[in-house]
Amino acid sequence: MNKGTSIGMAIAFILTLLGVSAFVLFFSVEPFFDSLSVLYAKKKLGAILSIGALLNIPVFYYLIRIKKNKIAFGMIAFLFFLTGIIAFLKVN
Repeated sequence: MNKGTSIGMAIAFILTLLGVSAFVLFFSVEPFFDSLSVLYAKKKLGAILSIGALLNIPVFYYLIRIKKNKIAFGMIAFLFFLTGIIAFLKVN
């Protein structure tokens, strides 16, 4: 794995974390970690992760446009990993 791919994975992780945090803090009246545990118990955490990952779309297209393909590849790699996590959460 090269430097660009690692940077892309880090960017995707941070954007997804930012999206999940913003969504939970905006739509929940409970504290952050309590909200996450309630969402996990109700089997809704995968859906929140999917919503949080939407922030990656404009950044991905911007990276493709400025020809930073290795970083964009890292973002896609992280999103495949995130898809596996979401599938695991849906099954359990």
